[in-house]
Amino acid sequence: MLRTRAAILTSLVLTLLFSDAVEVDRATSAVVAVPLDVETIAVELKTADDQEIDYLRYLVTLVEQKRLSRKLFDSTFQWARVLPAQRRPFQYFKRAVITLAAKQGVTLATEAPDLTPTVTGRVATALIPIPVFGATVEIEKLGLSTKSDLRGRYVFSDVPFGVYTITATSPFGQKGTAQVILPTNRPWSETASVEIRVR
Repeated sequence: MLRTRAAILTSLVLTLLFSDAVEVDRATSAVVAVPLDVETIAVELKTADDQEIDYLRYLVTLVEQKRLSRKLFDSTFQWARVLPAQRRPFQYFKRAVITLAAKQGVTLATEAPDLTPTVTGRVATALIPIPVFGATVEIEKLGLSTKSDLRGRYVFSDVPFGVYTITATSPFGQKGTAQVILPTNRPWSETASVEIRVR
């Protein structure tokens, strides 16, 4: 199995370096950017499986957030899309992206994470972290609002991937903000935890 993976990676590298299958701008020797449209990418990789399409959404989000190299994504896609359909291009693409990203220090989930994870956390005072009860906690970009409980805890469910600012306002008018990036850096986590300190 290890030799099979090594053969796949070797094939990818050789294809990227020497093949006409990868679209390259001959004037600049750059890999041509792929439109980040999940449906188009799925068709090109010959997949209609819902879990595989969710995985593509996950990867596209990481590329859009600049947490996954666009060049790595584009070149791997260009390589995989020309494989014969019976070779399951999506599977080769997925394995190659995970392996190549790991070499760049980026750990990717091996399966599609929940596309609408939970954001949870605590509202506390700034100097001495005392929980704030009854604080209004908002993700304004999504129009979501909730109140903190006796322990200062709050929960937002089904939050789509993206970058958000969470604002907390205590009953006494003290405010604090924190940022959350979904998916989290730990791709196996479906919950993001964010503490907000109010001043």
